[in-house]
Amino acid sequence: MFRVNTSADPEILIAEDWCFGYMLGVDVGQWPPLPDELETWLFAIKLHGREENFPLLSELTLEEHQNTVADIEPAARSLHAFWLAQLSAKHQAVSERPGRNDVCPCGSGKKYNRVCNE
Repeated sequence: MFRVNTSADPEILIAEDWCFGYMLGVDVGQWPPLPDELETWLFAIKLHGREENFPLLSELTLEEHQNTVADIEPAARSLHAFWLAQLSAKHQAVSERPGRNDVCPCGSGKKYNRVCNE
């Protein structure tokens, strides 16, 4: 999904546009703080997706720059897997809760709505 500068030898992957879009999604989604490992992955994308990081990018050699671009795909995959797991856990927790007319798991024999859902 990155642009490629084919006039350079070797070709150069340009990730900034994609990363800016990703970080816009992070901002719009108002992501909460992430575990440290995931913050490290997010930084791989932030490096190319936040203007305040451009001075850091300008200090890199072309090889170092392209290595940081190579880190973006595994970063995006790791972040995606994390959010899928969060979503799955949330849905599982909701589905484990009895319905209002189900028998309450407390053992009373009454409907959940009448005993533990008040």
